Amino acid sequence: MIDLLYETNCRSIFFGIESGSEKIQKLSRKNLRIGTDIFEKVKYMRQKGIVVELNFLVGFLEETTSDLMQTIELAGKLSSIDYFSAPNHSLLSPEPGAYITSVTSQVDYILRKDSVFYKDLINSSMPIQSYNSKFFNHLYMIKNKNYDIEVMGVTASKYFEFLKFFHFTTKMITEIWNKTYTEIFEGILENEVGGYISVVIKNMKDSLTVLQEEIITYELQRYWSITGRTDEQPFMYEYPIQMIYFELLETEQLFYDLQKYLPKKTKVRMA
Repeated sequence: MIDLLYETNCRSIFFGIESGSEKIQKLSRKNLRIGTDIFEKVKYMRQKGIVVELNFLVGFLEETTSDLMQTIELAGKLSSIDYFSAPNHSLLSPEPGAYITSVTSQVDYILRKDSVFYKDLINSSMPIQSYNSKFFNHLYMIKNKNYDIEVMGVTASKYFEFLKFFHFTTKMITEIWNKTYTEIFEGILENEVGGYISVVIKNMKDSLTVLQEEIITYELQRYWSITGRTDEQPFMYEYPIQMIYFELLETEQLFYDLQKYLPKKTKVRMA
């Protein structure tokens, strides 16, 4: 099927995986085979040059912490395929006409005050809460009886952002420090993104080459720059590290080819 799609000039596919939990797959009637099958298919599509947009959904009413962590693990594993396979996510919201909206009381709607859209509307003096929630349904998440959606949902958003901006850092955490994606999630929950990177560098310092540490720092400063935090933490990196980083994006050879970037010894003949 993938080969046939490619032959028809299909170069981009949206893949709504939604959950890494078999239970949630069945309840949501997606019924995807989310073991090695999905990983190998996404990997093959990337090898063919097909852009794959992956999406997960956090906050199903029946979702437990265990279900959520299965999603966290699968999303992390898929993001390791290459830089361009980092998945997106959404928090379950009361879509007009959806089944979930018909069985949920508005009392259980929680306004997402961390959303940039919410902040923009507040700054424009728009009284959001005086309007019917259906007009701003994506600004709401739904209360979950199994875990605190305000804490876990917001942390999930930061985690998916982490996978997007810290591709090589994530590979080093999992392949050198031997941490699971769940442990990365927990680290972000406890320390926020910037604080977690500090913990990573401190704990991995003896295991990293100078260049690997520089790559982590580069990803952090790039994250600050892209997310508009340059006033707080200026973007200082110069051309050479950027060129190395862009080449790594193409080759994914972080642990194998770094030696070629190290200074070579030069023999000097004395007269």
